[in-house]
Amino acid sequence: MKKVILHICPFAAYPLRSGGQKKTENLLMALNEYAEVYCITTKDFEPPNEHFKNIKFYPILPNRFIKYIDIRLLWWIKKNKPQRFDCVIIEQPFLGILATLSKLFFRLPFVIHGHNVETQRFESMKKWWVFLIRIYEKWTMQKAKHIFLISKEDKKWVQEHWKISNSRLSILPYFASNTMKQFISENRKWELRQKLQIQEGQKSLFFFGSLAYPPNAEALQIIIYPLLGLLRQTLQVPFKIYIAGNGLDNKTKKSIVQEPELIHIGFVSDIAAYLQVMDICLNPVLSGGGVKTKVIEALTLNVPVVSTQAGAMGVAYADGQMKVCKYRDWNAFAAAIASILERKQRVTPNAFQEYYSLENAVKVVKSII
Repeated sequence: MKKVILHICPFAAYPLRSGGQKKTENLLMALNEYAEVYCITTKDFEPPNEHFKNIKFYPILPNRFIKYIDIRLLWWIKKNKPQRFDCVIIEQPFLGILATLSKLFFRLPFVIHGHNVETQRFESMKKWWVFLIRIYEKWTMQKAKHIFLISKEDKKWVQEHWKISNSRLSILPYFASNTMKQFISENRKWELRQKLQIQEGQKSLFFFGSLAYPPNAEALQIIIYPLLGLLRQTLQVPFKIYIAGNGLDNKTKKSIVQEPELIHIGFVSDIAAYLQVMDICLNPVLSGGGVKTKVIEALTLNVPVVSTQAGAMGVAYADGQMKVCKYRDWNAFAAAIASILERKQRVTPNAFQEYYSLENAVKVVKSII
């Protein structure tokens, strides 16, 4: 008999515009393999292209802050026979109040699907109100039946700081979807190189993500200065840095236009295709916490990565394909790029591909729910 899961997502499950949404899709893909899922999401939801045979979407949550405490959700649960559900899964800990009320009124245990330890994320961004997040996140985790975390580092942090028992914690790593794993033809690569005006002998570096997200915006400023100047001194070949993503502010746009090696290509829906014509993925982030989905996606497609320690946190089994540099050591960062460009073979280890996979995700989720 199939498990029946109530999944509550406080943002649009689709379309996919952020790493957080991709992480949610990971969970839905895993649950779709063996369970029946009722996914509550926000009103700006758009139906996905991929068909989920076992998932029904209900875009009923408002696109406002009140969604985190909107008790109308409890009426929806009551109307749809709460006894049919085996458990509730909430995305991130911010739905803790509603999840606890559903546990109180309907005896529904809840599980947290964590994307980061949110306290760590906001501490790294130096938000003054992080103490409120810390109190709420800890309280929600203590109420939950089980918690999925994205990395060993997050699990260790939660155990040490909040004394959550090991039996209530599981690591559910992010994995690139089947769409991201599709290798493109040589003809398609040629078309993209023509579109991007990639010249013979040119090296192509890639940075992508939501550019309105502060950690990504900060990383982009580092690329503009000092990294670009260091690469001009270090690399012995022509190169360009392609920047994909929306949310770029006007001041940064002007800075990019002034530098011939920097090319902003805007939002890219088929990021997997663009990754496959790049030589290296750059990840010079200094804040934000958690595993960076761009790193997993690049490595899945055998694209090497140069990252800071903050950007590489939680990434395992990437030996030889990822160079990790110390905090703000941009000379070492530029040298790492040069070192990778000199290598001929760039293949991500099989251990990485097996760990960051749908099959592993199904195994982890099914063992708990």
